[in-house]
Amino acid sequence: MFRIIPEGLAYKEHVILKDGQGLMFRPALPNDIPKVKEFMKRVSRESLRMRFMAAVSEVPHDVIKNLCEGDFTESGCLLAITSEGSESKIVGLGNYIAMGNKKSAEIAFLIEDDYQGKGISTLLLERLAGLAAANGYIEFEAEVLPDNQPMINVFKSSGFEVHKVWHSDTVHVELPTSGAAATWRKSNLRERIAVANSLAPLLRPKSVAVVGASRDPSSIGHMIFKNILNGNFQGTIYPVNSEATSVNGVKAYSSLQEIPGKIDLSVISVPAEKVLEVAKKSITAGARGLLVVSAGFAEAGEEGNKRQKNLVKLVREHGVRLLGPSCLGLMNSDPKVHLNASLAPNIVQRGSAGFFSHSAALGLVILEYAMEKGVGFTTFVSAGNRADVSGNDLLLYWEEDTNTKMAILYLETFGNPRRFVRIARRMSYKKPILCVKSARSVEGRKTAEAKSGTLSGGTRQV
Repeated sequence: MFRIIPEGLAYKEHVILKDGQGLMFRPALPNDIPKVKEFMKRVSRESLRMRFMAAVSEVPHDVIKNLCEGDFTESGCLLAITSEGSESKIVGLGNYIAMGNKKSAEIAFLIEDDYQGKGISTLLLERLAGLAAANGYIEFEAEVLPDNQPMINVFKSSGFEVHKVWHSDTVHVELPTSGAAATWRKSNLRERIAVANSLAPLLRPKSVAVVGASRDPSSIGHMIFKNILNGNFQGTIYPVNSEATSVNGVKAYSSLQEIPGKIDLSVISVPAEKVLEVAKKSITAGARGLLVVSAGFAEAGEEGNKRQKNLVKLVREHGVRLLGPSCLGLMNSDPKVHLNASLAPNIVQRGSAGFFSHSAALGLVILEYAMEKGVGFTTFVSAGNRADVSGNDLLLYWEEDTNTKMAILYLETFGNPRRFVRIARRMSYKKPILCVKSARSVEGRKTAEAKSGTLSGGTRQV
């Protein structure tokens, strides 16, 4: 999404690619030189030829040094990285350098071969345009080899007003750094597709693991596993219990690593202090979606807030989506999915409305009332603490979902009100939105902000 970015070297953003994977964008700094050098060595010679417009076996140190020393006034470079910790890996970069008149800058990109075609260059272009515009630039220029059709397509489909001049050995590209209407439209479309794809492991999984699936009928893990089983889930379900050989007649696995094949969604119902460890193992097992029903996070004081921040950091580093923590769960009534990964005993009837609830208690009441009245939903999502997945994300998902004709939201607080207004205004032209905002009084806001843990049931394994 194009916007002027005045933050300069302080800029940092978690972005979602069109396949749903997440990456972190941030400026290149001097201490990134070793990792940029490693990145350059991983890139194929053909990709280096396209970037530097000549046969290159090794990128000179001075070139890498210059990339990492700009502050976006005369030059600047954005890195696309898979994480921020010791395991961080650069998979792409985009940079610009002033042409001399301080109004125009030359721009270029380099993406690791395995990550090409995922839309990284397009997202980098949007952000670099925002950074350049904040520093007074009005135009980008680029020199592209005629056989570098993928790069030409990036500029062509970006939404910017691109002007191309074909020469015998190069293609000269010019585009403004400001966001025209076409830029906004295409950027909005990219955002919708990316977010919808990122939520697929949560809402349309083919395999689900329930960590903490207990034999104790009163435990949360048992209830959710039983509800998935009784809901006639169309995929494969794996109960994970280190102390049982089976749960509800289904073979149990003592650990996530014992599960054959990859899992899409990991439902986590263990004590709060163990959630981070289970989340790490879930990601290692291939999960791209985490549903954390456990309480004891931001709603439970300073220690819980620290746990939640560490959990969010983990999922952002690995490009995984998180629902919760401290949430009721989710449902999808699509006959091809039919998933009830929630504490509600019965899956919703098939309908045409999507329902997102910030309050677990009210969510249950509305679901029960809807069932009594014969009202159905396409999907139901309980927000919990909204550490990652928010109502805005669900609006984008429903906007792309042809089965959903209406959106219903119950919100206690707005996480990003400007983004909500932008998405809702556009979506409401095609699909009606019913949004109930509670906690509008001073006391109501205090209650919402100090919301107690959603779940009080046991999380032990038996």
